[in-house]
Amino acid sequence: MNIDNYDEVFQKLDDSESQQALSKLHKYISEWAQESKGVMKKAERDRYLVFFEHQYLKDYINKKFSLLEEVRALGEELKMPISVSIGVGASGNIHENDAYARAALDMALGRGGDQAAIKDASQYNFYGGIAKDYERSTRVKTRSFAEALKDFIANSDKVIFMGHQSLDYDAFGAALGLQRAVRTLGKEPYIVVDSSPAISKMAEEVTAIEEYRGMLISPEIARDIITMNTLLVVMDTHRPSMLPDSDLLEKTTKVVVIDHHRRSTDFISNVSLVYHEPYASSTCEMATEILQYIDNDKKITPFESKALYTGILMDTKNFSVKTGVRTFEAASYLRRYGLNTQEVRKLFNMDKDAYVNRAEIIKNSACVADKMLVSVCEEAYPDMKVISSQAADEMLNLAGIQAAFVIYPMDDETYISARSLGTINVQVIVEKLGGGGHATVAGAQVASRDTEAVLEQLENAIQEYLEENEKN
Repeated sequence: MNIDNYDEVFQKLDDSESQQALSKLHKYISEWAQESKGVMKKAERDRYLVFFEHQYLKDYINKKFSLLEEVRALGEELKMPISVSIGVGASGNIHENDAYARAALDMALGRGGDQAAIKDASQYNFYGGIAKDYERSTRVKTRSFAEALKDFIANSDKVIFMGHQSLDYDAFGAALGLQRAVRTLGKEPYIVVDSSPAISKMAEEVTAIEEYRGMLISPEIARDIITMNTLLVVMDTHRPSMLPDSDLLEKTTKVVVIDHHRRSTDFISNVSLVYHEPYASSTCEMATEILQYIDNDKKITPFESKALYTGILMDTKNFSVKTGVRTFEAASYLRRYGLNTQEVRKLFNMDKDAYVNRAEIIKNSACVADKMLVSVCEEAYPDMKVISSQAADEMLNLAGIQAAFVIYPMDDETYISARSLGTINVQVIVEKLGGGGHATVAGAQVASRDTEAVLEQLENAIQEYLEENEKN
């Protein structure tokens, strides 16, 4: 069990308030352990070990790990974001359960904290996770990661950046920003791109710049040039199934992951270095901060500033959701190095047909639960992935709507684009259909072209989510 954001919370309280809050926390955890006649030990200042018999696990599950709510209420009383994360190992021997519990706690923290994760030999189960991800004010982790990344770059023959399938401005912009650090250190950078229409305008600009000639490569070319000494940097995802070519992971001994999405169970296994922060607004925000510790000569160009800013703008919906102090500090840093916001606006212009198609999707939306809209689009419009996500974003502008979903068929599957203003966690909902993402931006791919069946699955997932959080 881990107290989330320990340093962030208790450094803002004076000694008396801090002792009082810690005393209450200790009491809550102790009483929770006694419910199962368990044993509680304080391992570190922010971490506890609790041992209890397996027969009591069902009671904790039925109560939805009530400790989470009690600690959250204490945080509301103190007007501080106090929460705990719980990792439970089950169904093995003591040694195995210890390993399961540690992995479960890492998973709970990687998904934003304030939740319980149970792991056995075959799967994870999650409970809670309704609190917001709170921004950390310290940059110690960013600085230490930047130093480690700098060493990896310096000791590699080349660096290949790879985002998720259907590349977007957040993954592409972060790669364009960090390739400057690679050039600064005297190494050759490459960016793997697929045929995603979402980044076509910026990709065209990249190919027109002499310095970037040959930098954008296909997954096939990446396979040809990668060596065991190449650094592969995975951006804006941590799931092998989301990569355009997951085989690249096996062709090098150096893999780095930079991502801000809530952690899924299928995390890339052979990772050398991880910077995974679900509190961050975007991968571009994280990349901008990393650059400040690597690019000492401040050689970042106006185009690279634009690329990074565009990713932040897209993932925060014009700075309206998931923004913190550090988000605006990153934008301010980029503005100092030649960012032209008018140029960014042109990237989001769309033609008349796409605008009409998006409006049609919004028009056909229907309310499936309180404050939630779903639109099913049977027609495969051009650039459907882009249009569907834009439609889901626009649906949030309707009065009283907190979450929006767009369902559409593509190839032999059905896709779901999910968006939220933050009150409803759409990542938890689409996760029930095999998807993932973030609390405010998520998606799923279902192996069926039957959109009506997928709609029914989504409605069931929404109902389950509402029932699970009804108490809260």
